[in-house]
Amino acid sequence: MNHGRDVREGSGKEEPIADRRRQGGRPRHLLVAPLVWGLHFGFLYGIGALACSDRGPDLGATRAVVILATVVALALLAWACTNAWRLRRALTDEAVTPARRQRRFLATTTLATSALAAVAVVFDTLPVLLSASCA
Repeated sequence: MNHGRDVREGSGKEEPIADRRRQGGRPRHLLVAPLVWGLHFGFLYGIGALACSDRGPDLGATRAVVILATVVALALLAWACTNAWRLRRALTDEAVTPARRQRRFLATTTLATSALAAVAVVFDTLPVLLSASCA
């Protein structure tokens, strides 16, 4: 089997209209989780640097902002996981075509990436919540 041919066939004009209109299972959805994690990571270190400077906010306010940013990041990742899970389950019951096989793979990969990013967001947040000083 030529996998390259299958992927190209799945994105061609012979793809059913219902598949082309279906949300999810696109390569761009793979970027959501790393982008959310990266922005959260950068924000945490930026706010941490401000909190440890002489002119920055106190640690209590910093922790509140960090918790808020973490909740927003986890909500976005949960949304991405939910969409990928729904698409993956919807594509399980349908007939196997190259386009659907590709979308199912992308949905599964997006689901795994989003779950891994959620774990990374939680582990990025732990030092801010557990440490009592900037040292």
